[in-house]
Amino acid sequence: MGLKGRRKFVKYGFFALITLALIFGSLIVADVIRFKKLGEVFFVNFSLNGSNLKFGSFYANSRYLAVKVRDAIGIKPQSIFIYDTESESWVKLEGQKNHSMGISFSRLDENIFYLSTGKVEPEKKLINKIYKCDLMKNNCSLVFSKDNPSHSFIDFPDGRLLFVSSPPQSGGEEQPFRYKEWDFYLRFPDGKIKQLTDLELYQLGSVNLTVHHGLFIDVYGDRKMDYSVGKDNAGVYRLEFDNRRNEIIIGDSLKKPFITYDEGFIRSAWPSILPESHFLGFMSRSSSNSRIEREFTWQSIIVHDLESGKNIDIFTFEEDGKLSAPKMKDNENLAFMITDDDKAVFYRRNFISKTNSLIVSVGTKDIDKLQMKEISY
Repeated sequence: MGLKGRRKFVKYGFFALITLALIFGSLIVADVIRFKKLGEVFFVNFSLNGSNLKFGSFYANSRYLAVKVRDAIGIKPQSIFIYDTESESWVKLEGQKNHSMGISFSRLDENIFYLSTGKVEPEKKLINKIYKCDLMKNNCSLVFSKDNPSHSFIDFPDGRLLFVSSPPQSGGEEQPFRYKEWDFYLRFPDGKIKQLTDLELYQLGSVNLTVHHGLFIDVYGDRKMDYSVGKDNAGVYRLEFDNRRNEIIIGDSLKKPFITYDEGFIRSAWPSILPESHFLGFMSRSSSNSRIEREFTWQSIIVHDLESGKNIDIFTFEEDGKLSAPKMKDNENLAFMITDDDKAVFYRRNFISKTNSLIVSVGTKDIDKLQMKEISY
């Protein structure tokens, strides 16, 4: 081989090696190490081992644990892994490329959840499809489609669905459409959809409807600027839902939080409460640094008793890592997650005895090798 041939070989060989490195570097898998059962609750610890795998939302109800996993560089679609604590088995809900996805567990049946998925195309509006999925039957059926993204579904025995949604607004060159005007909507069994509010909130989520204590929400920002909602008055907000008239009563509810905690916090919200409970879990973060730095001096989970009006448990996390919002499991236990760079650890906290327990650990080496069912939609 001549000098010219050797140079060509080195040149193209170098690019081939780089290509192979990128391909193998993007292969992301996970491994189940062990399972432990503590009481009736299971949790999961994912270790990322330097991959591009990142954690999204965490969902839970009395029986199931669900974790959304996404590829930070967008090579693989999002997936949601659901663990059944009774059968000790896994179910995988695999997304589609360039699609967003999220779930809301039913209040009426622990085996039912609502899946919201939409194709994300920067140059086009997002078309959202909402499915009702049954973990016992292992399938999903389309409920309806909507032009705008929708989430936080709350179902009623008569077939109504309460949810939040936002119409598109004009954005910049890279993102022509943005969604920053969130409001409440109600879908009736005949398919008609009614807009219940005209708040145009920058963020609206963590929606919890109770039987006796109203509608608890997490809000941030208001495009109308009628209130300094969430931004200057961070906390848990409460609205009233008139079930007979299908109305949400605002009044002065957004002028100040229903519950807040301490001073100097960046955010204090993300509420969680069971429909017939009076124990409200939420979180608060405080920092001496700027909002841009996002370096928290402390992060706390608070459990508030709505009947006594007192905080009955405060768990403060002051180590490295980020503390998630709590998810209420029953009238004694909640779940929370701590993430730090390449891992996420899920804990059970008994807010009566004020004790934390790590339940289960899972690695990322062989997640594709898990024996699991898949739900199609």
